Amino acid sequence: SMGTLFSFIMYLFQIMPALVSVGTFGSTFAKTQGATHRLIDLLDEPVEELNKGKSVDVEGLTLTADHVDFAYENDQPILHNVSFEAKPNTIVAFAGPSDGGKSTIFQLLERFYQPDQGTINIGNHNIENISLNSWRSQIGFVSQDSSIMAGTIRDNLTYGLKKEFSDERLWEVLQLAYADKFVDNMPK
Repeated sequence: SMGTLFSFIMYLFQIMPALVSVGTFGSTFAKTQGATHRLIDLLDEPVEELNKGKSVDVEGLTLTADHVDFAYENDQPILHNVSFEAKPNTIVAFAGPSDGGKSTIFQLLERFYQPDQGTINIGNHNIENISLNSWRSQIGFVSQDSSIMAGTIRDNLTYGLKKEFSDERLWEVLQLAYADKFVDNMPK
């Protein structure tokens, strides 16, 4: 009858939002499970011993990589027999195709991973023997897509550093980054 059809349609309209909510809940639950698994993986990572090793002032020392091999997985080598030398106050560029190992070299330099073969030295010190706090506090990384944080130029240049720097030293850094003219043209 017409009354039964009308009742059925009304019930259908009332139940639809609930079905949409159940579907949204299922989707959100699946995303949460994925994020939870990633968090568990991160929490299962071994804790880095930040103060194990010696402190070394790297200023003026040459960085060398000597016959470095590395693979994220045993059967897929990323780097094979990589050697280079980076002398103080010089510019060193790594160029190559995507997935050529450029980012991996920097992850090895920052000691997020250890080489499978070969050594990375600063002066005559193997970087594996330097404490992570000492080593990483002396590394500055600027990505291709670097962002500027809210605050002053000084805040951006010294972010994460405990030392105070003179204006002259910061201008030297800006000159090394070829950003001195850009900053000098800023109104304040």
